[in-house]
Amino acid sequence: EEGDMRSLPPVAFSVNIAKGRAALGFSCQTDGEAVMISHVSLNDSAGAAGEDEDEDEDYMPYTGPLFTELDDTLQQAFSDYLEERGITAEFGAYLIELVHDKLEVEYMAWLTRVQGFIAG
Repeated sequence: EEGDMRSLPPVAFSVNIAKGRAALGFSCQTDGEAVMISHVSLNDSAGAAGEDEDEDEDYMPYTGPLFTELDDTLQQAFSDYLEERGITAEFGAYLIELVHDKLEVEYMAWLTRVQGFIAG
């Protein structure tokens, strides 16, 4: 089945690691062989920018640079940080299979509902 996994489309997912009222958010993708990070943001619900943001409807918090624009050492540190928390290549392979299996189950259920609709 490992050959099948390589032909499956990549799966995008998010990881949020919370500490207190803040969370470090990772936008990731896996192809079943590796986990790639595309963006890292710090979401601080305490309102680190100050209270003025509530008054400004157009306020857009800075979410951080593109991951590829970060220094290679920092990119590796973020990857290591996720890996220490179980977001590994093995997790990516598991996630690809899980999503694929779920899609198959959903597709079969959809076919059954369509068949019931047409027959009814």
